[in-house]
Amino acid sequence: MSELDIVKRLRQRILTKVPTESRHAIEIEIKRVEDEVNLRADVLNCTVCSLAENCTNKVPGIGSLESPIMLVGEAPGRHEDEQGIPFVGNGGELLNKAIEAVGWSRDDLYITNVVKCHPPGNRNPTQPEVAACFQHLKKEIEVIKPKVIIALGALAANTLIHPDFKITQENGHWFELASGARGIAVYHPSYLLRLGDGTTRQNQAKWEVYNALQKVKQYQDSGFTDGFN
Repeated sequence: MSELDIVKRLRQRILTKVPTESRHAIEIEIKRVEDEVNLRADVLNCTVCSLAENCTNKVPGIGSLESPIMLVGEAPGRHEDEQGIPFVGNGGELLNKAIEAVGWSRDDLYITNVVKCHPPGNRNPTQPEVAACFQHLKKEIEVIKPKVIIALGALAANTLIHPDFKITQENGHWFELASGARGIAVYHPSYLLRLGDGTTRQNQAKWEVYNALQKVKQYQDSGFTDGFN
């Protein structure tokens, strides 16, 4: 029996045992669980491209489906491939520090990748692989309906904002996305690590990331109504 079948069976059992006036709220909660199970199952059962044949674990998104903020990386790395969870290696630690610095926790956000399987040799995903996997990201956006999508790295920005996006020139700026959400891009944590710990360039890039995340946090604190600066 699949996870979704279990949820459906629980729905039937629960709804027959609660008062009619309580059913609507319970149905909403059950629907959220069904959405989460469906999103995971779609990724875990995917065989659309060859990446699915070579990865150790497929890596579905993780976090709150009620979050108004979605972070989208590029593709799982080696540590993510081993654990089946996005952003758990050194890059994940750096990302955690960045989001905590502006007052968030991972539980406040929804975190995913453009591509859900680790490309061999830690290479960048190809455009056909991105196109094949985009169905999963599209569904995540449709289910979560985020107010803001933060693209982590050039590939995510090219996929979500526009195909000619220049991360060094356009990071930290607001964009209107096709989904209706606002988009903003920052450097990917792995890029920051490659710049070298404590170097002038890394410190500058970290400041740019923090400044962009702080901009999103201020927009959130305003109730997503304060315009775009």
